[in-house]
Amino acid sequence: MTDTTAREPAETPDPTPVAPGCPDAVDTQQRLAEERTMMALQRTVLSNERTLNSWLRTGLATVAAGFTIGLVLGQDDAIGPARSFGVVLIFVGGLICSAGLVRYRMLRKRLEPEDVSAVPMWLLELLVGFFLVVALVGAAILLRV
Repeated sequence: MTDTTAREPAETPDPTPVAPGCPDAVDTQQRLAEERTMMALQRTVLSNERTLNSWLRTGLATVAAGFTIGLVLGQDDAIGPARSFGVVLIFVGGLICSAGLVRYRMLRKRLEPEDVSAVPMWLLELLVGFFLVVALVGAAILLRV
């Protein structure tokens, strides 16, 4: 058999609704506006980081393509057009990574005064630096320096 007694609501609503012109309503609206602004800034930061990831992914793919073209098509020991093209692609991939970091920095500077959490800049610079070292090592391997 089920219990048919009425249960008390977990939380009783405030019997006095806040009128649109009263100070409590203004404080609530101000707080909500600030929360929405902070969420919009967080979305912008996350979007900026995703865009940087896209730039880095494109740069690394270009480096990998250059390395592959240089090794597969440039089978002979001489530095021919295939190896030269591979080296050019490797350097273009490094430039793409660098351009992505510069673009990321520009937008991040505009958001700097706001209190939004983001990936530390030193970590991103270290990551892009690593990608550039990989690109230089790839070019050196192709050129057999």
